[in-house]
Amino acid sequence: MNNPRAMPAAMPFSPGVWNPVFTCIWAAIFLASVATYFLLMTLAANVFAASGSALWANSVVLTQWLPAVVALVPIRRAVARHPPRALLMFCELASALLLVAVLFSAGTLALLMAVLLLKGSMDALSKVSRTVALKNYFSGKTLETAASYYNTAALAGQAVGALMGALLLGHLDMGAMLAVCGALHLAAAALYQSLPAASTAASAPAGGPKQAAEAQAADAARLRSAIVYFIAAICLYQGFHNIARSAFPVRQLGMAESAIGLVQTLTNVAYIAGAFVAARFSLAAGRYALVGPLAHAAPILCLVPLAFVTAPVPGLAVYALFAFGFEVAFCVHLRYIITAAPAARLGAIVANTNAMALGAMVCFSLAGSWVADRVGLWVVTGAVLLLSLLAPAVAYGLARRAASDAPASVSQ
Repeated sequence: MNNPRAMPAAMPFSPGVWNPVFTCIWAAIFLASVATYFLLMTLAANVFAASGSALWANSVVLTQWLPAVVALVPIRRAVARHPPRALLMFCELASALLLVAVLFSAGTLALLMAVLLLKGSMDALSKVSRTVALKNYFSGKTLETAASYYNTAALAGQAVGALMGALLLGHLDMGAMLAVCGALHLAAAALYQSLPAASTAASAPAGGPKQAAEAQAADAARLRSAIVYFIAAICLYQGFHNIARSAFPVRQLGMAESAIGLVQTLTNVAYIAGAFVAARFSLAAGRYALVGPLAHAAPILCLVPLAFVTAPVPGLAVYALFAFGFEVAFCVHLRYIITAAPAARLGAIVANTNAMALGAMVCFSLAGSWVADRVGLWVVTGAVLLLSLLAPAVAYGLARRAASDAPASVSQ
């Protein structure tokens, strides 16, 4: 008997057409992101007020990044052994339960950090599982379109969650804040539970065996390039933002410390705009070979004037353009990885790529912050410019290697 909850091979999808499956995924990601960032912004503010330490306050947010690196092996094993729908439900339910532990550990900083690292592990697992879910529910052009827009949910949720943290701080006690976050995680779990069971939606390459092998070789080469560009974008561009969001407005533009929040708000708006613009770029028929390097170059062009501008209005405008370009690059590279990676290996590829990118970003952020404090932000900006120019050479070299490793049938 056929499973009444089974999915067809490819779901029809268009951004302007109501699609229950994609809407559920988008809404669940949005709710989970609101809960996570509402929690983090509130806890970071409370930790800073209690300890007076910016380092400990920033470490609260860092708990979202570290698990992707330190928990790489269990994340890969979980994605390989369990369907993404079950993992997504588990992550949201576990996150809701961990909020109870947050309530009882809030008075002890070390214990609170341990709990937040566990919750960060759920978020890291969820981010990988989402990409596998997209690959299972959609294929072909529908997969490319779904992969183009799904991350806008996380960006919108982050902005709303951070705004809630700013507006409600001091108006809600810890218990009420955690209750709101828990309700949001449970709502996300319910949305994931409502998704139908899915089998992998795969499409065979057109043509005979030789044409299929050639297409696979080209895809493998471009996939390696996309991974290099994605890691470079996270490490260098996101890493630069982690350093510059405070040093740039205060030290270089001469603005008050309150401008740090303005820079982050502009950045969030630029991220959302960049995600929607990136979704309009077609990567079909090998277009990523051109779009990928161009997307990588766009933030570089913004960094050149950023090193010299000192007036607040043009400085903030150029910074917003840099954030916009970074988000376009991030979305383009990630979408190609999702669409081009083999379905059976997507979870491992995304988990490995996230771990390398975030690990490199944390190291670059720490080293760059040290340099910015002692020498100046202009040195960090120059380093980002030089290192970002190396990415195309590395991507090209790995693509050449992938082409040389292609099956012998390609050259026959």
